[in-house]
Amino acid sequence: MQIIEKFSEGLNRELDVVIPSNQLTESFNKRLEDIRSTAHIKGFRPGKVPFSHIKSIYGKSILSEIIDDLIKKTVPEVLSKRDERAAMRPKITINEGDEEETTSRLMDGSIDLKLGLSYDILPKIEINLFDDLQITRDVCEIDDKEIDKHMSDIAEKNIAFEVKEKEAAIGDRITVDYTLSVDDVVLKDHSKENIQFIVGSEELFPETTNTLVDLKAGEHKEIERVFPEDHSIKDLAGKKVKLNFSIKEVSSPLPAIVNDDLAIRLGFESEAIMRDFFSNQIKKQSEVAVRQKLKRQVIDYLNEKYIFDIPQSLLDNEYNGILQQIRSEMNPSGNDMQNNDSIKEEDLQDYRVLAERRVRAGIVLGTIGEKNSIEVTEEEIKSALYQQLSRFPGHEKKMLDYFQNSPNAIAELRAPIFEEKVIDYILKNAQIVDKKVTIEQLFSYSDESSQDEVSNEIS
Repeated sequence: MQIIEKFSEGLNRELDVVIPSNQLTESFNKRLEDIRSTAHIKGFRPGKVPFSHIKSIYGKSILSEIIDDLIKKTVPEVLSKRDERAAMRPKITINEGDEEETTSRLMDGSIDLKLGLSYDILPKIEINLFDDLQITRDVCEIDDKEIDKHMSDIAEKNIAFEVKEKEAAIGDRITVDYTLSVDDVVLKDHSKENIQFIVGSEELFPETTNTLVDLKAGEHKEIERVFPEDHSIKDLAGKKVKLNFSIKEVSSPLPAIVNDDLAIRLGFESEAIMRDFFSNQIKKQSEVAVRQKLKRQVIDYLNEKYIFDIPQSLLDNEYNGILQQIRSEMNPSGNDMQNNDSIKEEDLQDYRVLAERRVRAGIVLGTIGEKNSIEVTEEEIKSALYQQLSRFPGHEKKMLDYFQNSPNAIAELRAPIFEEKVIDYILKNAQIVDKKVTIEQLFSYSDESSQDEVSNEIS
């Protein structure tokens, strides 16, 4: 095997790896002979099929298999000899030129196999001690007073309503049918039945629902208005529309009380069971929020302390992944998923910074884990796998097959476990100071740090 360096600048590498024709031919002919000895082909006795005939039938597929095997074996060997770690899977080309002619000559053994490798390498960084890392750990006591407040908030958000015969007032819930028309043409796609909303809120048509005050069930009202130019429904933006409301039911809110009735409405058997559930939930959420803040501080520290060039391929991959996620959230239907026009330029810049932050932290965490022999055990992988399977009841076998046959899927299971173990290692060596906070302070910070996961490509 001959390794020829074609390009080396910064973190980018381009190589040609030449595998002698005799090495390829030896493996190729042996595979064909193995097939020839057992092949059952009409018109020939077993083991008596001419070699040329076997070659004409199986040659291309066997050559492809051998080249795949050589790539799997050769690429790690090349990187090891050069003491390099590829940031991502190298892009590989096989012998430039006409594909049919190249295949024929490789099978004949008249040319060497030339693999073109293009890749970015991971930078080598020196990891220092963490004795200068100071971490603030939030301590939040979840007492009965906090639980009572949380339960009151839940009651406020799940108010029951009682049907009334009187006119609607601000805060009442009304059920309506409505039609929307432009130039006296009813737009069926924008007309609805049995729609419920709170009078005085802006959840349906801003500045419109207030006009339905003092109406009773069975009454009607027509409203004219001009939708703003920036209205969310583009084909109605700037248009003068008519809204015809038919009031079907008016209900007034009942007092927000934490009791068995609320529990039953929310699917619990009793108030006590409901309280236990939400008490445990808020405690778990607070533990997650504390962890998020600790992790955020570690990643801030790593990004400030370790400054180095980042592989462009990793940065682009992470950035595109973020954009894909944002597009998916903006457009759940999946249409026009490649369009960036709806994303503000300043947001695109922020996502680029976020991608760089994630990749940089991932490289440093990966290096720390490797140098300190931090590993993810088979048991930890199995536990994560079972958690994933439990999310898809009835499809466990299909999901298990997916994970067993997809190395990337297993890598995705491993990455967050590895990351958390390295974070734990860093925290054990840091100076940690506890700080008492309210639950509101804790959760407000948790919202800010929700995007601080690390690039899975490295960790």
